Amino acid sequence: MRQLTLGLWGNIRLIAWKGSCHGEPFASAHPERSAAESKDARDKLREAFFVRIQRLLRRLRLLAMTGVSPVAKSFVSKSLFILFAIVLLFPQRARAQAPDDNSHVHHLRHEHPDHSGMRMDMEGAVMNENLDQLPRDCSRIAGEQTITVHAGRRYAQPFNGVMFTYDQREWNVAPCTKVTVTLVNEDQVRHQWMIHGLPRYLYPEGMFHLEVSGGGQKTGTFIVPSAKKTYLVHCDIAQHTEKGMKAQLKVSGGDGDLASIPGIRGSRQPELYAERWNGWTWGCLLLSSIIGAVLVVRLARRPTA
Repeated sequence: MRQLTLGLWGNIRLIAWKGSCHGEPFASAHPERSAAESKDARDKLREAFFVRIQRLLRRLRLLAMTGVSPVAKSFVSKSLFILFAIVLLFPQRARAQAPDDNSHVHHLRHEHPDHSGMRMDMEGAVMNENLDQLPRDCSRIAGEQTITVHAGRRYAQPFNGVMFTYDQREWNVAPCTKVTVTLVNEDQVRHQWMIHGLPRYLYPEGMFHLEVSGGGQKTGTFIVPSAKKTYLVHCDIAQHTEKGMKAQLKVSGGDGDLASIPGIRGSRQPELYAERWNGWTWGCLLLSSIIGAVLVVRLARRPTA
């Protein structure tokens, strides 16, 4: 009787384990296993399960041929009820939890963008580079254009209230052009050349991005669509955009100028540093002129040695 009881509960535990392993817990507990290894493990587990079922049936046949007490029969009946409940329950749970064969591919495509266009090292990074994938509205690459951009403080000197900017702040390209940009950082802080609004089906977040540490340079390539549009280019480092590091790239002449581009459109809050002339200002100017004239006259009358 003891062996029969242990056999019943052993099979119950095996079935419960089998049901739970077919679902997500098995995959999450063994993330390092490949799909082939997981399939082999499930096949071995299935074989062991059927061997246990055969042993259980033999023991039940033995139980039917021997006389046992009512208490033992009640115990066996309850065990069988639990056993078959688990058999019915866990396969449904396994089917509900088991991922679709293509779910892993779907997960990679939609939740984790393709990083094949990503290059990064100690000098900087190129993100969402596109060398040959055409936008949907382009039948072919119409041409190639190379842009070299210098970034640094010294290019901000002609503009009031600007700390960083590019040596050029506007570029014009033809539709469906393959654009290769080289960003040269002349400062000792990080700078970026980031363009927004590109098609999201080609460029994650609609963005192409160059980032360069101080004193370095990076080159990357992307392909513009055919639509007539003005794209924002800026540096996304904290406060660099606000301090003047922004520009625009126009496809087929663009659809207008963006606001606050240094040298192209005035700032929304222009910093002109203009003097406010009033009575006090004019009075101070007159008084300083009189004092200056008196000093000049006295110096002119001083006898020479």
